[in-house]
Amino acid sequence: ENMCQIMEELIENGKMEARLQGLNEGIITGRKEGILLGKIEEKKATAHNLYEMGLDLDKIAKALDSTINQVKEWLSIH
Repeated sequence: ENMCQIMEELIENGKMEARLQGLNEGIITGRKEGILLGKIEEKKATAHNLYEMGLDLDKIAKALDSTINQVKEWLSIH
């Protein structure tokens, strides 16, 4: 009976450890994704500003270290 109780405790501890690890990985992954999305949104806003200032698409792409197709997508130009 003691052995069964010890096994159950080990299983529960393992489940808790797995949950905490998953939570930590989710926080780290979410943070990285959030930072990446923020950078993309910043590039979109900059692309819009540069376009409104009259800069050519190729110059905008070069300034943002991107492609012309990506800039067109950000500006909704097809």
